Amino acid sequence: MNLLRNKLDQEKIILFFILFLGALLSLCTALLRNDLVWPDDHFQALEPASQIVFNRALLSWEWESGYRSWSLPLLYVPVLWVCKIFGVSGGLSPIYAARVFNVFFSVWGLKKFLELLELLKLEFTPKALTLTAFALWPAMLLWSTTCLADHWVMLVWIIITPTLIKYERREDFWSWLKLGLLAGLPIFFKYQPAIFCVALGALFLYKKKSFRKVFYFSLGILIYPLILAVMDLITYDRFASALIEQLSVGERTSRFYGVAPAYDYIFKITENLGITFFMCLGLSLLIPLSLYRKEMRTWMKNRSLILSFFGVPLIVYLMIHCFIPHKETRFILPFIPALFVLLGIGLELSQKWLSTQLKNFESFTKIKRLIANPIVLIPLLSILGANSFWVTQNTPIYLSSVNIALRPAKRGEFLSSVPTPTQSPLVMDKG
Repeated sequence: MNLLRNKLDQEKIILFFILFLGALLSLCTALLRNDLVWPDDHFQALEPASQIVFNRALLSWEWESGYRSWSLPLLYVPVLWVCKIFGVSGGLSPIYAARVFNVFFSVWGLKKFLELLELLKLEFTPKALTLTAFALWPAMLLWSTTCLADHWVMLVWIIITPTLIKYERREDFWSWLKLGLLAGLPIFFKYQPAIFCVALGALFLYKKKSFRKVFYFSLGILIYPLILAVMDLITYDRFASALIEQLSVGERTSRFYGVAPAYDYIFKITENLGITFFMCLGLSLLIPLSLYRKEMRTWMKNRSLILSFFGVPLIVYLMIHCFIPHKETRFILPFIPALFVLLGIGLELSQKWLSTQLKNFESFTKIKRLIANPIVLIPLLSILGANSFWVTQNTPIYLSSVNIALRPAKRGEFLSSVPTPTQSPLVMDKG
């Protein structure tokens, strides 16, 4: 009993260390890499929030035409308000504060991702390695601080999935209404996650065969579009302005940026996660897909509820985005955790196959003990973490086009014909 308790304590310490390291590296990326920025997110969240709190901002065309809802900027209003209370009304400090705010919720997302892996009943080693990859992969560290709307959608989906599974087992009206309220929460950040809700509704109808429950579920979801539509009426004097504008501007955007092929996201994901990730993913799935197929089907069937609730909406989300003409990697960021879950499944099934093949060999037992020993794992994770941090310097998508975005700029300085965060009153004007 004591040995079991000691082993569980060891495992908890290692998992806590992974979460701590992920938080630390995200914080370092947020505070040290101010040359990395995603301009669209800056102008669609922080600048409008600055207008509300400091009464000055560089507002892009979306805010003149009613193309964007004010829901995402409102999320950052409390952060900038705290800055104002402490006498900070411009420069880089409010942006750093917003990034630290993002890191806090990213750590919560990591904790919930671990909870999702535990619901899948992964053994310790596959679980620890999967969490390490998700927490410390270079692109994930960057997205946690530089990407706003789509990263929030990803985080919320990870955070709510364990609760969705819990409420799905209930039968009463309020549970299914809460289920809809949870599933619809990502819509608060952008309208595209409505795809999640449609996919979940279809999945519930298939599994439960109950129109009544799906109706209750839909009522919970519809609250968010209604709130956003009323918010648009208050801010733009037009009911559901953002939704109407986005539907009408979509065709013009496609003509302006061009139509990317449906398979374009394959190259975008590979470019950002790196070929190393997909080599690891392929190797982890090699044994389950070739030598362990029957057992893999049984294993996945026993976890079909969790896998379908988490995976089906994300797959549908990716497929629909593949046929939307204008493509950016951040648009499919909510799908990325599914790849890491797939990595964890591959590692779990590969380990099970190796255990059955080598269970009579004493050397394999020694290898398992070595892998599970925190003295070996902790330095390994530290090396991975350090590598992830420095590799971010070469991650292509988040290198700013001017390479000096968010640098403190002099009043009236212009870096290009297109506005950048450096030209923003929020950055330039320190009150």
